[in-house]
Amino acid sequence: MSQYLYIKSSILGAGSVTSEVVDAIHTAFAAANPNAKHVVRDLGSNPLPHLTATVLGDVRSETPSDNAATVVALQAVKEVQDATTLV
Repeated sequence: MSQYLYIKSSILGAGSVTSEVVDAIHTAFAAANPNAKHVVRDLGSNPLPHLTATVLGDVRSETPSDNAATVVALQAVKEVQDATTLV
């Protein structure tokens, strides 16, 4: 199954032209690919935590810890890995 990952990076949120462009692409792709999974990562409203030595070690580990920063980082890595298309 196809998976589309839409990465919104504007700190301006809904007032951003780039957010509007991503939203328009998302709407068009979702209509054209209703059976695909569509994931939106909004870095403006939900920024990723800072990369620390602990988080990096956890991401590389076979048994990562369950601290909040690691959980978010691993989720973001999985979203990128699983995506067949990035917008």
